[in-house]
Amino acid sequence: MKSIVRIGLLLFLMLSSAGLSAQFYNGMQMNFGKNRVQYNNRYWKYYRFERFDVYSYENGTDLSLYVADFVEKELALIERFFDYDIERRMIFLTYNKHSDFRQSNIGLVSEAEEYNIGGTTKIIQNKVFLYFDGDHMNFERQIRAAIAEVLVSEMMYGTGLKANMTSSTMINLPEWYLEGLISFVSNPWDYEMENRVKDGIVSGKYSKFVNLQDDDARYAGHSFWKYVADLYGVSIIPQILYITKINKNAESGFHYVLGSKLKELSIDWAAYYLGMYASTEENAGLPDQGKILEKPNKRRVYQNIKISPDGRMVAYVTNQKGQYKIWIHDEATDKHLRIYKRGERLDQIHDYSFPELAWHPSSQILGFVTEEKGELKFHIYNLETRKITTRNLLYFEKVLDLSFSPDARKLVFSAVVDGQTDIWVFDIAASTNDRITNDLADDFNPKFINNMNNISFVSNRRRDTLFMENDPENNTTTAFAVYVYDYAGRNPVLQKISEGDYINHTQPLSPRRNEFFYLSDKNGIVNRYYAKYDSTISLVDTTIHYRYFANSFPLSNYKRNILSHDINTETKEIAEIVYNERKYHMYKYPMEFEKKFGDKLESTVYKDRHVSRLTAEDSIHHVEKKVISMKDIADNQLVHQGDTIELQEFTIDINKYIFEREKLNYYNNQLRDINLNLVLDSTENKRMMYIDYSTSFYPNKLVNQIDFSFLNASYQAFTGEHTTIIPD
Repeated sequence: MKSIVRIGLLLFLMLSSAGLSAQFYNGMQMNFGKNRVQYNNRYWKYYRFERFDVYSYENGTDLSLYVADFVEKELALIERFFDYDIERRMIFLTYNKHSDFRQSNIGLVSEAEEYNIGGTTKIIQNKVFLYFDGDHMNFERQIRAAIAEVLVSEMMYGTGLKANMTSSTMINLPEWYLEGLISFVSNPWDYEMENRVKDGIVSGKYSKFVNLQDDDARYAGHSFWKYVADLYGVSIIPQILYITKINKNAESGFHYVLGSKLKELSIDWAAYYLGMYASTEENAGLPDQGKILEKPNKRRVYQNIKISPDGRMVAYVTNQKGQYKIWIHDEATDKHLRIYKRGERLDQIHDYSFPELAWHPSSQILGFVTEEKGELKFHIYNLETRKITTRNLLYFEKVLDLSFSPDARKLVFSAVVDGQTDIWVFDIAASTNDRITNDLADDFNPKFINNMNNISFVSNRRRDTLFMENDPENNTTTAFAVYVYDYAGRNPVLQKISEGDYINHTQPLSPRRNEFFYLSDKNGIVNRYYAKYDSTISLVDTTIHYRYFANSFPLSNYKRNILSHDINTETKEIAEIVYNERKYHMYKYPMEFEKKFGDKLESTVYKDRHVSRLTAEDSIHHVEKKVISMKDIADNQLVHQGDTIELQEFTIDINKYIFEREKLNYYNNQLRDINLNLVLDSTENKRMMYIDYSTSFYPNKLVNQIDFSFLNASYQAFTGEHTTIIPD
């Protein structure tokens, strides 16, 4: 009997071993021709922390440390939100860019799994895959979403094999439910989210949101969970999840906790947002002239619109499920010429960060940057010969924006190097690079202005001084402002042009000295503004610091966000892209400088709430605490910067003994108000060793299928003759 049990156990292990896959890649499990092409070998290492590991490869060390610092703060907050602690150690795999991430076999299924007609029970894992797109705020949202997804999966489906098989088979949650909840936790709300939700609600697309898929399901689900949080409080969400898990039904969670059926809630949800957006829809509008395409393809994303210096051509990019094309529209002939096409249409995570476009001052050349085969390439398209010249851009991981200098000898671009997005000047003839900024702040939209004497760009930096080394902590904020750098004089003190806190100003264009056009979400919708600025002395220390203030007024009053714009100051024309009625619309029309909408636009309902939330988040995120060792405390006194701080006496009750960790918390509660933080030992803050990765395996999927081949063997084809089959 024991031998039979052993043989059965051995057969089970042999059969189930097919469900094991490597931690990073499916590797040798993939059939011939099914592996994705990998252009570079990766040498992986990792940092090990108390509750998670962070993996990275070459040039990714700083990025992995950024992930570790952020996870240490956010993990506890997300667990508190769901009232649930993740049991398993989390593993974060950090890719330097999206194109590196796409070279892995993550998400690729083998032929055997593709044609399996049985059931596939996914075993919920603790692995998180991240990639950096050049924007640290997007990266942080990605980390939050990843933590939330692991937590919700573990909370709903459990951690063990038996629990996974039972729960994932019985609980079938709709796409809007999970994707919307994860999106809500990662980023409760912003103007981009409101723009898409507003369009879906007003157009009627979300009238039956339970049947939505992909982005529509995520946006509608996000807004639904926000509606629940606004009406009942965020603390009600873990209760809904718990009841859903118990009853194994999504609708029962809302019914038992909120007392309303899902259909009734969906009607109230739509009415809630329609009421919120009614005023904006009535008082704001959209361009009524200059459509570049009368019928844009609703399956395509239109982006990066650029007017040629002579005003005759408009270049733009389309992206459809990962396949991108570069087009040039000739206004004289009204024809659209496709000059470049790459990529395949696939259902996967798409990268919209490239290609980036820039017109040559002569208007006869269009420059653009792409990512191909793991490398950055700079292309020059000649409109006369219709030929493309290509060269490699070495040293950089990504280029997020670029612009030619007026003399066409240099390029200024926003580029990613070692997990930082900074401003660089590239000499085209010499192929040399000149670094302008070097800090953790994200810098975008650079342009030469004032005859190449200055460079304008947008940044989320706090300080107006450039630090090429020893970048100070907490030098970032949650909003982007316009800055001007003295390129001719190399003055490290920047001019900050934007006005107001927690208001984003992006895509600045300067027609003349001290004048700017830019996009701003000042009223809750991204509109175009004109600003003329002046300066006054704000601080005198080792040098004179000026405060630059702007007198601005709106040039547009749209009911949808302007996603991309360009202005030709010679021909006085505007080109822009607006998303409305589930399509991207492109416009080009004469620019008006009149103050048609007054000094400011009417704010949306959400705008004030959003600014209040950003203020609270920013103050919490950037509180600077001095770290001091417990060894510095003597006789319940702490001497810090010449001041003696008296602490309440700490006594030990032998019946209720307090460990050293609890003693640490006792002192920290007293020091919280003065932003001091004690640690058990100053050596505890040192980083763990950067450990070489060695391959390990985890169960990833258990595939089960009923096979009738044994039974079918007893049947034979009928030949017309009577045959008697006698079993052996």
